[in-house]
Amino acid sequence: MGCLAVAFRASSNLGSNQTLCGNGPVTLDAGNTGDTYLWNTGATTKTISVNTSGTYLVTISNPACAGTDSVTITFIPAPIVNLGQDTTLCQNQTVTLNAGNPGLTYLWSTGATTQTIIADSTASYSVTVSNGNCVAKDTIIVSVVSPLVINLGPDMTLCSGQSFTLNAGNPGATYRWSDGSALDTLHVTNTGIYWVQVNIGTCVGSDTIRVTFDTAVSVNLGPDINLCPGQSCILNAGNPGLPYHWSTGATSQTITASISGNYWVGVGSGICIKYDTVAVNVYKVPPIPLSNDTFICPGYQLELFAGKDYVTYTWVPGGYGSPSIVIYQPGTYIVYVTDTNGCQSTGSILVRNFCPSEIYVPNSFTPNGNGINDKFFAYCDSCLDFHIYIFDRWGELIYESTDISQGWDGTYMGNNVPQGVYVYRIDYQLYDYLQLIKHNIYGTVNLVR
Repeated sequence: MGCLAVAFRASSNLGSNQTLCGNGPVTLDAGNTGDTYLWNTGATTKTISVNTSGTYLVTISNPACAGTDSVTITFIPAPIVNLGQDTTLCQNQTVTLNAGNPGLTYLWSTGATTQTIIADSTASYSVTVSNGNCVAKDTIIVSVVSPLVINLGPDMTLCSGQSFTLNAGNPGATYRWSDGSALDTLHVTNTGIYWVQVNIGTCVGSDTIRVTFDTAVSVNLGPDINLCPGQSCILNAGNPGLPYHWSTGATSQTITASISGNYWVGVGSGICIKYDTVAVNVYKVPPIPLSNDTFICPGYQLELFAGKDYVTYTWVPGGYGSPSIVIYQPGTYIVYVTDTNGCQSTGSILVRNFCPSEIYVPNSFTPNGNGINDKFFAYCDSCLDFHIYIFDRWGELIYESTDISQGWDGTYMGNNVPQGVYVYRIDYQLYDYLQLIKHNIYGTVNLVR
């Protein structure tokens, strides 16, 4: 028996010297199953796992002969990239992003190839750093926010025993109030000057307000109010000539309300502010469940349905008072409804004139050369992307065409096919009014000779 041939390979094809990124491990395989092995690491197994750079040698022997092979494995440490925590900047500020690892190569998401870049806009910035063998990547999100707007409102006077909540706005910021609290709001019950400092990242804003507590006045906005959609009401705080502070921000004696909500007003005479609240409820009329604009082929009928959630119905044209009507012609149909709260609503639907095409496929043909029904055709006025396939009973494709006017003459490769039943598949597209729809049909045709 001749001397064995030594095969030296690794699980990642390390038959030759390899330079790898990181610290492995990588498996070296001496091959030659059943022989004996002695590695320069002292191992006597067929495979070893290594994670340090060096030259690895194995001696393989059997009763007939022995052989050696070696490979050099070099591990290159990967660069470490850390762009830091996500950060928030104020407008017109910048931050320098540093990829570290001087002397290596860099590719930023901005296209820059320098070690550092200047970030001045909201974006996700990433950098890939390479030492020729190893690649590392990091990402940081930089957010640029608008200058902070802090508005605690104008100085105000409140009634003794009342309270008021100051709101610094700017959700997500950090806050420092004049009393040392750190919430976004401050509950005020005593006369004083109150200020707040707001921080978002490097952006800082502040505002101050004077609050005075004094004697009360009388304010009555009346009972809660119900409205139909589109209606409005006037809320009157009374006390002509005094200062007004509405929940809407208005400062007039009256305001107009047209949406649901709780409306409050504070009225101050210079020595007191008194509050009252009224609830305005705008009924929600159930939506009229008319379908989307559609079409009808004259001579056919179509039912239009406006739902069953209303008290009265009036259709135009027609004047019908039912939840649904049956139409026979295209046109615009309008329905006026009234709900249980006496609120009215209107819906309409446009019914266009359209008669869709159809495809017709015969079930037999007689290719006997007499000029009558000699070819198998599909018939369609408006078919697009037509493609027909015909198969014999063994599933072999014996005919196909994309020309609807060509027709199959009952032959395959120039020879007449035998009489029998053949399977067809037709792919085509038709417009369903405005939308082009794909269709697939299957069937059989009887070839008679």
